[in-house]
Amino acid sequence: MKDTTSSAHLVIFEPSGSEGRIEDGKTLLEAAQELSEDIESVCGGKGVCGKCLVKVDEGLLAKHGTELGAQSLSPPTEREIELLSRQGLGVEYRLACQARVLGDVVVFVPETSRRSKQVIRKSTIERVIPVKPAVRKYYLELSAPTLDDPAADCQRLAAELARSAGLEEVTIDYAVLKDLSHILRSADWKVTVTVWVGQEIVKVEPGYADGSYGLAVDIGTTTVAGYLCDLHTGDVLA
Repeated sequence: MKDTTSSAHLVIFEPSGSEGRIEDGKTLLEAAQELSEDIESVCGGKGVCGKCLVKVDEGLLAKHGTELGAQSLSPPTEREIELLSRQGLGVEYRLACQARVLGDVVVFVPETSRRSKQVIRKSTIERVIPVKPAVRKYYLELSAPTLDDPAADCQRLAAELARSAGLEEVTIDYAVLKDLSHILRSADWKVTVTVWVGQEIVKVEPGYADGSYGLAVDIGTTTVAGYLCDLHTGDVLA
């Protein structure tokens, strides 16, 4: 029987404490998915959105008795270096979708990178509310149709959603379908799709598009109040 322990490395995510042995060469994002660590990744691991930001913390490494060797993670990719430099972040930060596991490693997942968040809202009553938006965005890069691959645009979109995001049997709104062909071709087949409750595509935007917003309406006895909310963070914007 083949010994697989030598080709697997200990990966620990903080502050959740999730840990496990991950196959050599897998990305930290793939490791997170295997260990049920819910890290945000709008672009599906293409290194575009920067939502899967993690930090390699030397203090945490010492706490777990792990030393970060030169080969614990793969070197930053050009796309990763460009994105992190634009944000003014140091070498201790990595994109989970780009960093590959080559040795034992401990990483810290910031609050902004966690998909499941808790926020406190309403000034008169402090209440913890989980942020679970009905709509979620996914960045997709599709291949153009050819004579050997003549699938319809909507089928091509659904297939890529299933492959990269695991969303099966997704339908598309008729109003979106009317403009789909034009948007795909004008955007060189790189688009951001908004999916409602994991079932229906309700918007397609060219390129990478960030930001989802919702209106929360508080209907009281004598007043009605509206709150414009960021559906990613839960922040009230207006």
